[in-house]
Amino acid sequence: EDHWNLSSLHHRHLSHPQSHQHCGGPHAPLTHTLHPAAFWQEVPKGLTAKLRNSFFHQAIRLLNTHYGRHDKTTCSDGRPTSQLQVVTCSSSKSDDVVASSCNGKNSCTIPATNSVFGDPCVGTYKYLEVVYTCQCKYLKQ
Repeated sequence: EDHWNLSSLHHRHLSHPQSHQHCGGPHAPLTHTLHPAAFWQEVPKGLTAKLRNSFFHQAIRLLNTHYGRHDKTTCSDGRPTSQLQVVTCSSSKSDDVVASSCNGKNSCTIPATNSVFGDPCVGTYKYLEVVYTCQCKYLKQ
């Protein structure tokens, strides 16, 4: 079972999400800092995303999710071009699946697989993107 955690990932400020066209290598998900308390993560299909807050009193609050493919280069290392051609592919389940697993929790795991999100584009290699923030558990949303 492949898991990863935030402490072993690359963190950096992200001002233009579309300019980042990779997944941190063929087997390594990548996390980018959007601003001091928000993170963007790419997880190649088959790996398990692990979202976690640094402090016990913080809870995950999802901002956006996507399981599918939006371009030909993200998470494309070692993939045949035939699996990268469809770029308008998105699971309608991604927000609900990730929110039910993660919102309000200190940590969570989500497998980036067709069995979890469905297969919105058969034959296309997909990836999971998650944008989330950490907020105090005691604040009303």
